[in-house]
Amino acid sequence: MILEFIRLDESHTGRYLATKLHETMLKYNLDKSLMLLTQDGAGNCNTTATALSELSVSYKGTVWRGWCALHIIALVGKMVNSFFCKTYKRKKRTVKVIDGADNIEEVSIDGAPIEQEEDAEFARLLDEDAAEQEAQLQQVPDAEARDVHDRAAVSKIKDRAIKEMARKSVVVGAGENKEALQLYPRICGLARKVHDSSPIGAAFEKIVSDDTTIAGQTTALARRCASRWNSEYDCLNTTLILREPVKKLVADKNLNLKAFKLSERQWSMAEDLRDVLDCVKARTLTFSLRGSTRPLICDVIPMLEDLLWWFTCSNKIPQSHPGV
Repeated sequence: MILEFIRLDESHTGRYLATKLHETMLKYNLDKSLMLLTQDGAGNCNTTATALSELSVSYKGTVWRGWCALHIIALVGKMVNSFFCKTYKRKKRTVKVIDGADNIEEVSIDGAPIEQEEDAEFARLLDEDAAEQEAQLQQVPDAEARDVHDRAAVSKIKDRAIKEMARKSVVVGAGENKEALQLYPRICGLARKVHDSSPIGAAFEKIVSDDTTIAGQTTALARRCASRWNSEYDCLNTTLILREPVKKLVADKNLNLKAFKLSERQWSMAEDLRDVLDCVKARTLTFSLRGSTRPLICDVIPMLEDLLWWFTCSNKIPQSHPGV
């Protein structure tokens, strides 16, 4: 039940958010009834919980602060995907994020520059990809701010994952790492071309209609939405389902799509990646349910444990690619 919509006229500091929340709780005589404050992992959220405990003596601060399960799962998906998507050059920014011990840490994020040896076509592909993501984020209120925070959190988690890989002697060669970083830009970039270009879209539609070997009802490539990590999974999944039509489309010299061509190792890498992400996608859909089917708080920990079990099992299965 929604109590009230509030216009926030000041900077969204933790103390300001706590003040506005406390005013609302007082208005409805609920200031002594607050038991759990569920938020994401932004640095100002811990400050909100601490400041709220100073305004309401019954609230126990960060001890009674909850974490958004859907946001946690989204960060897991984004972190895994970050190994398969080359970041583009962006203005360096410092963002506050919270680690597992509730400590606030400043993380600097900056898109890696394109290596000089990379071809101009792939550089152009990255530029187009960056422009599309920026445009999409600007259409959704606060989406850019959330994206900045999530990229900082993902960067921090990714660094820990790389250290853990090194500790377990998991080595990814330079060639394979380069191919991995090209995966999503090529897959999502081709989907964008199919949707935005009438000639390319018409050519792909004909190839799909002529292909009698496609299983299921998938006939189109899903398009990525910058504010939803699982749209990247959908793009990956539909590309794999329509693998043969995609190969035929990219092979058409008249369409000039060679920048989007995947190597055989990248196709194999994409299959492994989809298998790993299946459970993350399923949990994302579950926590996105509404009404009577929405998971309750008692369902959260079992589902997160299930996700942990899935990753533990996936880690024990020999993969074709060390990075996956």
